[in-house]
Amino acid sequence: MASTLGTIAAGIAIIIFGCLIEFRKILFLIIGYSESNFYGNKDKYAKRVGWSVITFGILIITMPFSVMMII
Repeated sequence: MASTLGTIAAGIAIIIFGCLIEFRKILFLIIGYSESNFYGNKDKYAKRVGWSVITFGILIITMPFSVMMII
């Protein structure tokens, strides 16, 4: 039970980081991002990475429940 709550808390934290990246355009949260070396469209990059992180957070939240369904 405690590991399930920890997994849910971690998933929610990851979703929050994804929302900060995608909606607030806080790009320094992305590992390896450097504004001086990036020449592409920052809005598209933030949207793509943000939604990827949000999706990853949702998968982390649903993982304990899918494992319980298998067992």
